[in-house]
Amino acid sequence: MSSASLQLVHPIETLRDALYRGDWALALDYGGHRDPVVREYVEVVHAISPTIRVFWSSWCRDSERAASALEPLAGEVLGTRGERRLEVQRQWMILDWLVREWSPVWLALRDDLVSEVASLRDLPPLELHSSEELGGFARDLRDRVWRSSHGVVRGLRGREARQLADDAVRRAALYAAWEAVFGPSRGYLAEPIAHPSHIDTVVLNAVRDVAWDAAMNVAKTTAMACSPVSLHSGPIGATILRLEGSAVELVGRLCEL
Repeated sequence: MSSASLQLVHPIETLRDALYRGDWALALDYGGHRDPVVREYVEVVHAISPTIRVFWSSWCRDSERAASALEPLAGEVLGTRGERRLEVQRQWMILDWLVREWSPVWLALRDDLVSEVASLRDLPPLELHSSEELGGFARDLRDRVWRSSHGVVRGLRGREARQLADDAVRRAALYAAWEAVFGPSRGYLAEPIAHPSHIDTVVLNAVRDVAWDAAMNVAKTTAMACSPVSLHSGPIGATILRLEGSAVELVGRLCEL
């Protein structure tokens, strides 16, 4: 559905609410609700790419700054719904972002990972086929980071560092990116997105090794070394701020398809 075909009572307000509360509207609609306001929400939701909407709403739950950062793109998301192949392409773009843009920013916090950061950034875009070379590189990177950080994040301060690292990667849109590809995992109803059966197991494991293991471990050890531990200052705060900008640019690219 194109944005031109929508005749909304309050376009800006309705679009904003549909992005944040679209699943609520869909739940009522699935239950036979016929309230005109609900129907308007649903009409807007059905004009938006489910991949973009899940990324948007998930990130806004994880970061209080995400909503204002994404606001300039609110008018771009209408009319982004398309064929399944477009959703598949968007999902690959998100995985590519995690590997070649998101993870290197975290890994760059370690001086001994300069060559690995450069290698990730120099990778060609992730494609629809298995890459044994990528898989081997990702496993080696995961193991190297794990060996150097094993036993470092421990005790009461270790628990605080782990929690801060988890909060940091949430604010930097890791969970939003993952849910946009594999579906929401936090207990709310969402329309189905393109099932990621097209993602090769080797590529999937590589993304996990790089983003969830290597980059997350660097975030933990960096948080452990920070004094005081803060999401708003120091290397953690600067990394979050940089990746927020990168995530907004990603959403803009997703809307352009």
